[in-house]
Amino acid sequence: MAVTIEGSGTVSAVIGTEHTLLTDSDPKVFVLLVDTLNMALGDTLILRVYVQVLSGGALREAYTAVFTHTQPDEEIKISIPVPSPGHTNGFRATLQQTTGAAGRDFDWSVVSV
Repeated sequence: MAVTIEGSGTVSAVIGTEHTLLTDSDPKVFVLLVDTLNMALGDTLILRVYVQVLSGGALREAYTAVFTHTQPDEEIKISIPVPSPGHTNGFRATLQQTTGAAGRDFDWSVVSV
């Protein structure tokens, strides 16, 4: 099974802002990976993946995961594989830090399998 990097980078989170990491229109199965090494006590991070089921339909949450405080045992967070039918902007991955003393930097990538 081939794995393709669809996008990657580092986002400097602004607390309360939902940051779009990647949007895509191709029919693929996507997986979101985020490094939470920089999280500290009091931080809360929400990862979301949105998918559009039908052309012209609404983009809706297909996956949500919430993490709090430091993540010493499993620093890399990996979403479930999320299939996207390939409608215009039919896939979106986001990251939102909702609490914390400061916005953290998060390395991320979205791959297709």
